[in-house]
Amino acid sequence: MLYALIDTTGAFIIAPQSAELDGPDNRGFVRRKILRPAGRQVYEYLGLDGKPAFPGRYFGWGEQFTGDSAAVPDTLNRPGVLYANGTWLPRPTTPEKQYVKPARGMVVPADSSRVVFVSPTGHRVTTASYAKGQALAGGWFLAYDNASSPAVLITPAGNRYPLPPGYAPDLLYHGLDNYNHVPFDNGLLKVRWGKPHQEGWEPKREAYMTRSGHILVGDPDPK
Repeated sequence: MLYALIDTTGAFIIAPQSAELDGPDNRGFVRRKILRPAGRQVYEYLGLDGKPAFPGRYFGWGEQFTGDSAAVPDTLNRPGVLYANGTWLPRPTTPEKQYVKPARGMVVPADSSRVVFVSPTGHRVTTASYAKGQALAGGWFLAYDNASSPAVLITPAGNRYPLPPGYAPDLLYHGLDNYNHVPFDNGLLKVRWGKPHQEGWEPKREAYMTRSGHILVGDPDPK
């Protein structure tokens, strides 16, 4: 297959050739594909006279020119910016942030069907035992003194942080399936309140609680 560039009269601007052509873009540059060994391919830019716009210079596949510059990688596919005057400058890349999941403690069975809480470092958080509990992100715990008692929060230091009556931490937010949300990490604790959708579900209303115990409710319970 041969490739060429013609004008509106059908006259050749760039004569037929085997190298694949693409363009012209808004700056009048035409890209020509150059095959290299091992299936590699690079591109050079031609002017409308068919001559290299940047003699001896080759690039990777990039954007077309719509102004004085275009995002064009080099032949090693490193990102950069190619300017219409032939200047190519590398574009620095931002390394991906490595997010470390907050440490989580463990709920360990104890005597008399009770459980105790162990910190992420392997130490007993408090001497107290509980009927049941759950480890939350950041070394926090949700605890029940007995089977029918309301839930309390246990801080990483082992201190009790009672919740207002009728409120419980949102375990879908702070629990096992959403590991990263540490209670009060941003000054707020996500909680739930109100009647569940059905028996056994978490309360359906969402709210946030400040460290001082103030409840921020955006969805009032209809009467």
